[in-house]
Amino acid sequence: MPGINSQLVHSPEADQFFEVMGTATGRQAFLGDPTKYHADVYNHISGSNAAVEDAIKTVGRLVVDRTRNDVLKHEAAKIVYEKRLAPALEAARAAILRTAGSLDEQANTLVAETFQPDPNRGYLDAEERAWIREQAKTENGYAAIRQEVETDPVFAAIFHHAKPRLLGVSPEFHDRMRDIAVRNHLPKAQTMRDQSKALTELAPNYESVKRGARVALFNQAVADQAGSRVDL
Repeated sequence: MPGINSQLVHSPEADQFFEVMGTATGRQAFLGDPTKYHADVYNHISGSNAAVEDAIKTVGRLVVDRTRNDVLKHEAAKIVYEKRLAPALEAARAAILRTAGSLDEQANTLVAETFQPDPNRGYLDAEERAWIREQAKTENGYAAIRQEVETDPVFAAIFHHAKPRLLGVSPEFHDRMRDIAVRNHLPKAQTMRDQSKALTELAPNYESVKRGARVALFNQAVADQAGSRVDL
């Protein structure tokens, strides 16, 4: 793990960034372990972890670079951030969100196709909906409905595609049962939804890491002094 002598910036924020991001465990805590997410983002997550590690190591080398003064060191660290690290994190975040959206769309399509009404079961479906409405009025009716949703894929499909007002149940109960129907009878769709949710929750971390790197790797005011260089 890089120490304080491997930093160009010395502040509580920079110290914390180097302490956390200076280890593989710390990087994966924020950027994710690529083996635990959908294969489509493996390279983006792995590449982001590597990009942060490389940026930290590069700054450490700049600290002991005797050919550069402090201004040039901060200017070089700024280039590492702007040209290499920030673009890598931005591209990974975009890919993560894009994959999350695709997975959710695929799951929804699979659910819609599987749970769509069967035109050959019109009368039977109506009977099932009538039973649901009657059960919803009883003390233990919701429990009875839930048991059927959990165990009967045909019943689950009927419940899933019917609106709550047609079934006489609350919207909240309807939403819960729809989730159970997918989880119990469409594990593939549930897996895609779980993967989508995990990626959606991971994506904001990339912006946080980018902001942290921006204040930890270099000092903007010092780096800007390089602009006063006079070329002879």
